[in-house]
Amino acid sequence: MKKTFAIAAAMFALAGGASASTIDATFWDASRGFGTIDQAISYAETNEATATFTSTAVDYPNAGKVVRSGLTTISDFIGADVSSLVGDGSATLGESVFRFSGRLALAPGTYNISVGSDDGFRLFFGGTNVAEQVRPRAFRLTNRTVEVTGNTDFVLYYYENYGRTGVEFRVDNDIVDTADLVPVPLPAGLPMLLAGLLGLGYVARRRKT
Repeated sequence: MKKTFAIAAAMFALAGGASASTIDATFWDASRGFGTIDQAISYAETNEATATFTSTAVDYPNAGKVVRSGLTTISDFIGADVSSLVGDGSATLGESVFRFSGRLALAPGTYNISVGSDDGFRLFFGGTNVAEQVRPRAFRLTNRTVEVTGNTDFVLYYYENYGRTGVEFRVDNDIVDTADLVPVPLPAGLPMLLAGLLGLGYVARRRKT
């Protein structure tokens, strides 16, 4: 029961704030090559994910490095974000797909966006395809100008087709990280639920004593 009590306490601490800013990331170890981004997205939409994690910044590996995908595991690739990884951290990147999503805090206006990738990617803003690299390529940047009306949901699909690999996402030349996101409100009833769990843990402990 100590373990249950500890988990509930940790969750209650998270619920102490009104919101949380996250970049949700999903990884698929495909074990097959992709010729286009459409093939990669189709694979992700029809297969179970290998792992999930919380991304603190879409910049892998960090500082613009590019690594050998067949020799690099998902755990090594995402660096410090491995602490949030759930799933098979030993899977390599040789033939794989990633999806990153979140909500950008943007004032109405025009922005320069940039996605660096080896291999392909597709970036959606508010459900609209605003940039893509369809076929495999060596690491290179794709730049676009995008006009938005305010806070904007984004989804970035990225695939690796063996060889060297890396991905980054910038808005106005700044790497997108959790500081650029709109906080997502936590469910209103969550604090009460967690308080109940804490109460159950307390009662169970009293009974044991």
